[in-house]
Amino acid sequence: MADIKDIKKFKNPFNYPQTGLILGLIGFLIYLSTSTQMVPNWDNESQMVIYSMDDPVPKSNVSINQAGLGILLVIMLAMSFVGEGGKKKSDRMTADEGRKLLNSYLKKKKDVRLGGGTLITIGEYHIDTNFLTRYKTDKTGTKMFRYVFQVRITDLKKLTHYLKGYVHPFDRCVDGFVKIDGPLGEKEECPECGEEYHEKYIETEEYKLYKKFKEDL
Repeated sequence: MADIKDIKKFKNPFNYPQTGLILGLIGFLIYLSTSTQMVPNWDNESQMVIYSMDDPVPKSNVSINQAGLGILLVIMLAMSFVGEGGKKKSDRMTADEGRKLLNSYLKKKKDVRLGGGTLITIGEYHIDTNFLTRYKTDKTGTKMFRYVFQVRITDLKKLTHYLKGYVHPFDRCVDGFVKIDGPLGEKEECPECGEEYHEKYIETEEYKLYKKFKEDL
């Protein structure tokens, strides 16, 4: 028997329109199964078989309208999945959506735990407008993988802490927080002195050429 906790954790993999179409298709099939019947092939009065093996059998009670409705439901369901698949390829969260997600996350928290395990109790917090985006480049192309928001938290002792709040733009989740000494700036994107620079993964031969180029400078 399934655990109640597992049932509560179950997440419907379909969106609301898809769920409605699936339920509608199931209901339509139930309707068809109760509205149709077998074609009789026996006449009780004459006690004779009505149709022989070579006779054309009459159509069932499924009308053209019913069949058309069923086909339409199947087509709509198929199109919803095609549209969903196409959307997921480019369904990147905007910066405003990321800020709202981070705000919703902090509203539910009494404290935040930093990467090193430090716990900061939330008295008040503010998500500033400045933010950074981080991209990762490899042989498959360039893709964004992180929003970095500046968060100011005032703890119960009235001390202000500057934090970097990480939000994943595709998974739509908060990845964690890291404390910084001051306001978030463009220097964070510097590969030499910052921590939020864009990442690039290059092949071995390219790395050798890059290393040689650096040595020749």
